[in-house]
Amino acid sequence: MDRPWYVRLLDAIKRVFILDLGSARTLRTIGGGSSASDLMLERLPNTILLVATALAKNVILTAAWSFTHVRKISFSVRFFL
Repeated sequence: MDRPWYVRLLDAIKRVFILDLGSARTLRTIGGGSSASDLMLERLPNTILLVATALAKNVILTAAWSFTHVRKISFSVRFFL
């Protein structure tokens, strides 16, 4: 707290960009490290797989839903025109 807030803020932003996020107190990586950036990078592949799977599922379900409902909607529009 010996430096002004704007200096500390810029320092914190710089540390985020270079992934210097400190160390974890209780969690450990598989290799035994406690660096927060190492923990995040270790879990990143599983996170990407989870997000990609959810996105693919949603794209497929949305495409299937819109394919079945667009035909009904277009028929209704032609009926009223």
